[in-house]
Amino acid sequence: MAAIKALDDAEAYFKLQKLDAAIKQATQARNLNPNLPNVDNFITAYKIHKAMSSKKNWYVVLGIPECTPSLIVNKRYKELALVVHPDKNVSASAEGAFKHVKAALDFLSDPVRKKDYDKSLMSKKKAYAAAASRKAAAAAAAKEVQAAAARSEINSRKRRSNQPMSELEYGINLIMKYSPKYMERKFSV
Repeated sequence: MAAIKALDDAEAYFKLQKLDAAIKQATQARNLNPNLPNVDNFITAYKIHKAMSSKKNWYVVLGIPECTPSLIVNKRYKELALVVHPDKNVSASAEGAFKHVKAALDFLSDPVRKKDYDKSLMSKKKAYAAAASRKAAAAAAAKEVQAAAARSEINSRKRRSNQPMSELEYGINLIMKYSPKYMERKFSV
């Protein structure tokens, strides 16, 4: 009984276009009663609608990786068509989901359109990767600048905190600095 109520709630959420809530309620219905008929079909139809609403990526609608070969696109279409066809799925979302799946197949079945679409997806990925790389490089450079500033501050503190040199240390320092031959004579026996 609770599973049926959850599925009814899922349908109500779908009609309100609250797709995440619809998917959540349908999943809850399946968890409450795994033997509830057609619940997986409802979830699949809701997910197709969600894929179309978030971004129009035909591969996401079909639930396959981008740039998939046409043979696999056709196979996936047949699988989804059986699940979301309005004659097989009594959900309010079935008809729309079937239309989305059919539109994805129509688009991806045209070799020229598919090739152009795949190229655009790849160029978007490359642009995203390049932007991510530039962002990472900028972050690394900023980190290096911060590290250099921190090292400089530490060295500055060390210099300020040191006790002044005694006259003897000062003299030795001068000899070592300006008379390397003195050091060579002193240590070469």
